[in-house]
Amino acid sequence: MRMRTWILDHRRAVVALCVALVVLVLLNLALYARTALDARAWFGPFQSLVSGSPPRPTPQTNPLFPMGSYQVSVTRNVAYGPLHEEVLDLCQPTDADGPRPGLILIHSSGFTGSDKSDGDTQPTCTNFASQGFVVANVNYRLAPANIWPAPLVDVQLAVRWLRDHASAYDLDPQRVCATGPSFGGYLAVFLGVLQQVHPGDEAYLYPGESPAVSCVSDFFGPVDYMPPASGVTGDLISTSQGILGGATPQSDPDLYRDASPIYDVTPQSAPMIIVQGSEDGTVAPEQSQELFQALQANHVFVEYLSYVGDHELSGLNAAQINALWTQVLDFHIAYQHP
Repeated sequence: MRMRTWILDHRRAVVALCVALVVLVLLNLALYARTALDARAWFGPFQSLVSGSPPRPTPQTNPLFPMGSYQVSVTRNVAYGPLHEEVLDLCQPTDADGPRPGLILIHSSGFTGSDKSDGDTQPTCTNFASQGFVVANVNYRLAPANIWPAPLVDVQLAVRWLRDHASAYDLDPQRVCATGPSFGGYLAVFLGVLQQVHPGDEAYLYPGESPAVSCVSDFFGPVDYMPPASGVTGDLISTSQGILGGATPQSDPDLYRDASPIYDVTPQSAPMIIVQGSEDGTVAPEQSQELFQALQANHVFVEYLSYVGDHELSGLNAAQINALWTQVLDFHIAYQHP
């Protein structure tokens, strides 16, 4: 009897232990499931982690290249000409040794709006200055109050003014380059291909100074308004008619040719780096490709950086923008030796 009782008690203990183990397993499974749900809530579906989906970029207020080692001083609204639009912001490295290279920074505008303080223009000014450049962030005359060649006259004047004041700003007048996006890039290209002062209302100022720059970084600037030029979009047509006083290629082909820097490319043109979006609907890639080919044909150094995206670096995250700008900075460092 005692043996049977012991066996029954032993079986009950085993069953109780098994039940406890089952309960423990179920509790662990429940905890695991909860943990997995929590992880999904934090990190998203597992498939997205292993499928190569890019992480969302952290928003940045200045997604350009890293700041350099120099502190920067900024002098705003310095007059470089007699008109109220002809002002610039001067970004300078402080405590820099010897004459520094210069950079003319030209904002995008569509020739009808915008300003040197808009968008990334001012951060670009300070970033380049922190790398050792003396940067002139330039305003210029816009349509409809002004027509061609007023914008070109202004930026050429800014180059001549900067050279004339080189000693005051510790600038090397032989190392002046230009950069800009969109229509700022368009004007920068003009500075790189024209060796002479373009006729205009202020061409007489600083006649002893050259308007030409020694290198150019062009971000998706148009270069050819003349039909049958490829890549002439509706935006380019409307913008060109605004700055050209309502003229059309048919009514004034000479004016359109004069406003197209592609026809001024020569073997004496400045080396250039071109940045262009492959999906740009404002300035089609064919425009930048035409400039690239013209410079190559004239045996001028040119580098072409293509990115998958629309106008104004649209579609790129901060890291991609930083990578493009770093290559542009490397180009300027190689040619200007800050």
